[in-house]
Amino acid sequence: DDVREGGFAGRIIHSSDMANFEDDVKGKRILLIGGGYSAEDLALQSIKVGVDEVFIAVRSSDGGDVASMSIWPYDKVDLMAGVVMTGAAGENKVVLHRFDEDDWEADLDGPSIILENIDTIVFCTGYREDTSMLSANLNRNMAVGATKFEVPKDWKMNHALDAVTGEVETNDVSYFTTRVDPDYYYGISAKNPNMMFVTAFHFHTPLLAIE
Repeated sequence: DDVREGGFAGRIIHSSDMANFEDDVKGKRILLIGGGYSAEDLALQSIKVGVDEVFIAVRSSDGGDVASMSIWPYDKVDLMAGVVMTGAAGENKVVLHRFDEDDWEADLDGPSIILENIDTIVFCTGYREDTSMLSANLNRNMAVGATKFEVPKDWKMNHALDAVTGEVETNDVSYFTTRVDPDYYYGISAKNPNMMFVTAFHFHTPLLAIE
């Protein structure tokens, strides 16, 4: 809203809306918002179809995932780490400010950065998973956090860590999930092995991953 209110007249799209991608970027100067893999992918794709120049605005000071690219083809990408878009200053001018990671907000009192001749803004800010179109027996739990795990009343744990954890009561059993479901093993449905989810999942607690 701040960008439109500032008079920006170019295209504003999300990374999931790539139906007219070539028309949106070919021969143009574009701004990608976000430092994840979708920004990296779209920056490379835009170079393939003939973009004029790509700016990537990343609020984290380390530059996000896109910072792993040490060299961009044809030197057409300008990575701007530690900044956020805060508005516009005309039909093709975008305003950015430094992002204060301590206060977790834009430093509007600091100096602004003006990008001129921007034709397209692409928000590479992720999306919410939605599997509601699947039947209940194929769906999976997309919740993040501690989730109750239903087990029989006479259930007893039999695990190599029993000596450390002691006897676990049934009511104490739960699992912590970052898109993990007990009905799915490495993305494959235990109920229907023909159904699987392809995800990027890194378990940051190796001890809990022990089988």
